[in-house]
Amino acid sequence: MNPNRHTESDDSTEEMERLGCDCVFLRRFRRLAAVALSHPAAVLVVLVLLVLSVTYEVIVYQVGLTTSQYYVVLAKKDWWGFVSHTAYCLGLIVAVALVKSSKNYVACTVTVQWRQLLTKRLQELYFSGRVQYKVNVVEGAIDNPDQRITQDVDRLCQKLSGIVPTVLVSPFTIGYYSYQSFSVAGVGGPLAVFVYFGLSTIVNKLLIGPVVPRVYELEKQEGRFRYKHAQVRANSESVAFLDGEYAELDSTEGLLARLVSSQQAVYNRQFPLNLCVYLSDYAGSIISFLVLAVPIFNGTYDDVSAANLAGIISKNTFVTMYLMSCFSNLVDLSNAITTVAGNTHRISVLMERMEAIIEEETLGDRMKGRSQEAGDEPAPQFELSNVSYGSPYEDDVLVAGLSLKITPDTSLFVTGQSNSGKTSLLRILKGLWSVSSGSVIRSPRGSLFLPQVPWFGTGSLRSQLYYPYDPPESTPEQEGEIWRLFALADLDHLPKRAGGLDTPLQPAWFESLSPGERQRLSFLRVLCQRPKLALLDEATSALDVDSQVRLYDECRKLGIATTTVGHHACLEPLHERTLELKGAGCGGAWVVGEKGRVTAGS
Repeated sequence: MNPNRHTESDDSTEEMERLGCDCVFLRRFRRLAAVALSHPAAVLVVLVLLVLSVTYEVIVYQVGLTTSQYYVVLAKKDWWGFVSHTAYCLGLIVAVALVKSSKNYVACTVTVQWRQLLTKRLQELYFSGRVQYKVNVVEGAIDNPDQRITQDVDRLCQKLSGIVPTVLVSPFTIGYYSYQSFSVAGVGGPLAVFVYFGLSTIVNKLLIGPVVPRVYELEKQEGRFRYKHAQVRANSESVAFLDGEYAELDSTEGLLARLVSSQQAVYNRQFPLNLCVYLSDYAGSIISFLVLAVPIFNGTYDDVSAANLAGIISKNTFVTMYLMSCFSNLVDLSNAITTVAGNTHRISVLMERMEAIIEEETLGDRMKGRSQEAGDEPAPQFELSNVSYGSPYEDDVLVAGLSLKITPDTSLFVTGQSNSGKTSLLRILKGLWSVSSGSVIRSPRGSLFLPQVPWFGTGSLRSQLYYPYDPPESTPEQEGEIWRLFALADLDHLPKRAGGLDTPLQPAWFESLSPGERQRLSFLRVLCQRPKLALLDEATSALDVDSQVRLYDECRKLGIATTTVGHHACLEPLHERTLELKGAGCGGAWVVGEKGRVTAGS
């Protein structure tokens, strides 16, 4: 059994409790930040955001002082002073609106750039070698990799774009307003604010810890719930044929119950955190008056006129309140930080595992040498020497001691009962699975694999024929050959239905095809790309006998050797050799038949 294979609960409770805003989070966040700032344009936009944020704070400071000046001019009944100050205030209003809207726009641009860079890096890892296959199929330890790459990255970047301006500007604003508070209220002014919010920060840190792992768990349950509905949508006809609506309802309701339970757990843990945040916000509103009361009652401002004292009180109230606001903004980031931390852990866990898989594959290539892809042969060939293999998920050996050479010189028909290791053999040849023992030499250049389930991505009919490569330039001869092959496969109606060979099509269009149409269209890849060796996994199982014979006969005419996994007896005469796999129940035995000669193995 594969030791890397995990159940769904392996990383749930125990791992969830280990996650938080700790050194691991800081290390992982630093790595993601390095990726997000890896492009000079991203750094430049962040600098522009910093400049706009500082400019905004400068203008806000001037706006905050307008009230104190109004007290003075109104108390003195200074008409011209009132008019000029009003004009000045209107100019500040226009300026602050322009700068704030610009700051928000640049913050959104930062979100887009960071998302692009992070997603691009994750996708490069995801589609490197067989990483996506191992993450999704072989290991299964990481839930919903697709959600982590798409939604979690987006949430992380959106939250960060709101946090970063506040964090970047806070040192400047706190320092400046602390000085202003000191100049009016003495050392007691800023000191009281620092002590108050220092205590609030400590309490918040303690309250944030339990929230982060529950945000992580919530995102996991969201992904599972979304995936279930996507699965039903993709297989709705099969569900309808099987009258499976009630069973699917029961299944989705179970997932919904776990989802809402996780969601409620987040809210339960956020309640004391929100309570602390709001207490800090509202209790801080009277700090400015408590701070200024000391010098006033001590007689520091006894020689100041009532009008000027009102201006001083207004100015100090603004300065102290804004200093409190700077700290409050940092405290208010608590909930956003829990989301950032949860998404940072989810993205980083995926990134770290994908990097580990790539490193394992690279190390395995160096250690195994030619047991990996050789790629230096003039023609495709695969050679197995005393190979034993089984499923990564089970301990049973499906095939034991198999020695076999597959070349374009002869065709091979692989047969056997279900679960005897037929498709597994193709996975071994493709390098998707590892062997338990023995060696495999792969020289896949000039070969083409067709999976059991046809796959069609976004693109035209022509692009599907040459997937995953770009179609060659169209010529009249090639155009005529493509139409001939469509007619050969009884698919000449498809280009008409699609609006031509080059009309862009979405995956949903291909899903509307019948199983037989999908298999025929998939088989046309072999006839259009014309590899020297085609390895087919029940690629014609949904077709009638005449259609199968016609397609295989065309392969023979085009010089394409076939290695076919199948059950249909009509295919066996179309191949020169046979390999019958007996399965785990017979100790992994196998029999090779070749033109009257039979070789058995166990």
